Amino acid sequence: MDDFADLHFALAHPLRRQILREMLGRGASLSAVEAASQQEMPLSNVAYHFRVLEERGAIAESGHRSVRGALQRFYGVTPAVTGTPWVLESLGLGGGGN
Repeated sequence: MDDFADLHFALAHPLRRQILREMLGRGASLSAVEAASQQEMPLSNVAYHFRVLEERGAIAESGHRSVRGALQRFYGVTPAVTGTPWVLESLGLGGGGN
């Protein structure tokens, strides 16, 4: 797939758009565990959407930490999101040009 199609697919689900808005609003990375807690959704559902966002190039791992023997991964938005005006517009965050 090309970058346009990948980003379009990444934005196709409302939860994925919400995850990206949260990451951009925080200006910091977010884990699937944190997002699941905030959205009051099962971790398995949220983790699936994180995988889709990562596979489509919208987010990338930015760090990790060990929590009770498991690895908690944190993700941040990529330049494909922050540098693409139509993506920011789709998220309701402006980015519109002339």
